[in-house]
Amino acid sequence: MKKILFDENAVYHTLTHFEALDDKVRAQLHSAGFDDESIDAQLRAAGSKFFVSFARSPQMVVEKLIGMFPRRFEHASVDVDGRVRLSFDCKENIGTQKIIDETELMVEERLTIREEKRGGYCVRTVQTDRMIPTRICQLILTINDGDVETGYLCSLFPGELAPPLFSPEGGLDPYWKTHLFIR
Repeated sequence: MKKILFDENAVYHTLTHFEALDDKVRAQLHSAGFDDESIDAQLRAAGSKFFVSFARSPQMVVEKLIGMFPRRFEHASVDVDGRVRLSFDCKENIGTQKIIDETELMVEERLTIREEKRGGYCVRTVQTDRMIPTRICQLILTINDGDVETGYLCSLFPGELAPPLFSPEGGLDPYWKTHLFIR
């Protein structure tokens, strides 16, 4: 893959994974019709977050990943759904994740487990003030018309890649029986 393009809607979607935003990218989003109120709401939204010290935009994250792992981009393979999913271990903490394995919970945290509706689905959540640092970064790109030289940003976030809530066969994916969202 030689080029990665950043559609403004995809950039806007990924803002939930940032604590702050680079001024140049904010200006690009303004030009695309996004106002400060909606941009700042995305930045404040709950979710895994990249540390400001690591990056302040999706473009900065991708630039760092290309610099750290150039061969991963040269040999990226496309999944059957037309997406490229790349997972990187950055060897140092780059942010926080908002999913936790139930076995890692402290006794008092277990008492806060509850079910909530998110995106129309019931999910298990837990309250904790602990920050769960992560060295892992996920980058998901789409490929158009089989052009494997050009990727389009689809999603980007710190933390492990979790499966969809429901498996293709129907029913809750087994992963979600042991993992919870942090609220």
